[in-house]
Amino acid sequence: MLKTILVPIDGSSNANRAVDFASDLASKYDAKVVLIHAADYPFGRLPDELHDYAVSEHIDGPDEVGTVIEKILASAELRAANAGVKETSHESIVGDPEQVILDAATAFDADLIVMGSRGLGEVRGLLVGSVSEKVLHNAKVPVTIVR
Repeated sequence: MLKTILVPIDGSSNANRAVDFASDLASKYDAKVVLIHAADYPFGRLPDELHDYAVSEHIDGPDEVGTVIEKILASAELRAANAGVKETSHESIVGDPEQVILDAATAFDADLIVMGSRGLGEVRGLLVGSVSEKVLHNAKVPVTIVR
């Protein structure tokens, strides 16, 4: 039975599609959606639209960038709620994205990981990004990759 869906996000369009896909599943199966942002210190690369905002507002420190990451997570949580998901949570975790995602799947007792095929840090033109590929091959639960 599908109870918890883990969705790693970074604000990319692929991550947003993963949120939508996971939200559709969660609303059908009454599952919880756990959204995480995983990045190496100091929070990785921001989405272009938020990067422009951060620059215009002179946001450059880890605490201030963390505020932008929180906005990404809150926006995704609202997106899931608007799709009919009854229970959501979110967390930003610093560390190697692959390992953070794998550890979070265990910590949150996820039944499924749904993630975008490529995130913001991936090389364009690749069908599946390196983090997605590593999670796909090393996860102990099923992984759905959304394009």
